[in-house]
Amino acid sequence: MDATQASQATAPVDTQADTAIAPAVPAAPGVPAGRSWLRSPIPEVLGYVGAALVGSAALNFVAQSWEGWSDAVRITVVSVALAVLLGAAVGFTIASGGPRTLNEPEKDQYRRVVGVCMALATIASALLVNVIIDATRVPRTEDSDPWILITALTAFVVAAAGAWLARGVMTTLAVAGASALVAIGIVNVIGPAPAWVWPAVAFAGWAAWMAIAPRVLAVPVLAEALGMAWVLASLAPVALAEQRGEPGIPMEPMPDDLVLAMWLARITLALVAVAGLVLFARGGSWAWAAGGIIAAAVAAMAVAGQALGWVAGLLVAGVVLLVVSGVLLLARRREPDELDDADAGSGP
Repeated sequence: MDATQASQATAPVDTQADTAIAPAVPAAPGVPAGRSWLRSPIPEVLGYVGAALVGSAALNFVAQSWEGWSDAVRITVVSVALAVLLGAAVGFTIASGGPRTLNEPEKDQYRRVVGVCMALATIASALLVNVIIDATRVPRTEDSDPWILITALTAFVVAAAGAWLARGVMTTLAVAGASALVAIGIVNVIGPAPAWVWPAVAFAGWAAWMAIAPRVLAVPVLAEALGMAWVLASLAPVALAEQRGEPGIPMEPMPDDLVLAMWLARITLALVAVAGLVLFARGGSWAWAAGGIIAAAVAAMAVAGQALGWVAGLLVAGVVLLVVSGVLLLARRREPDELDDADAGSGP
């Protein structure tokens, strides 16, 4: 083995597929240059934006109707949402060739979609268990609610399954959120306890997280993810300020400065969404895509407000984008077969 081969053999392997996305693959021989964009992240981004619009429309509709629904309707709606998310994760996993191939570099687009579905399924599973517990009318208080531990453990199991199935930022952050919920559940099981209990539990959770996270999440991506989370957490409450109160009940007019701040937050969220998705499409990390998708969903929800016409428009636009994205991704899958046929026909 010469020096060059030795350096290649000892070079560290980057197992974190989310650190960055490879630039678009150049058009292959025999494929028109104009079709090379099929291999770029553009079809994937269209699907993410469509999913964000559909999600924001669904959340708007649910928020307006939730209090008037019976327990059975609530359980049914959340169950259907969870089934759709898990079904989509299974479908894209099968389309990628199965769990063993999902995390291969050439299957990144499938892995990211599965990661989004499993992260959302983590939230939906926790909500479903919580709704079922509420339907049983068991006594629950803020000071001592042992039932929340069942909700937390359910969410953690789904998040851990997602992290095992599709390694990446979204599933890792889902595990982080679920583990924090488990810590809260443990404190609630303990019930009234000395003041030092919560800091001790929080420190134990932090120590466990810091021991695991650096092994599965690249530091630059973690920094970007936390930065996007900070921006979204700061802007979302202001952008959604107009949606306080109950639907159909007139509210007191907001001060002019709050109205100005609300629209500035919405505009900034839109800019963050555009910037995040553009940087993702140009080869940026998945943290930019995740932040951009959430920013788009929150901005759409804030602008639509409680107007059913706007909500319906967001739903239609999102479905159209999802269909377009699906067609383009299917076309991308068929492209290699077409290339093989072209090569076979042009042989000597």
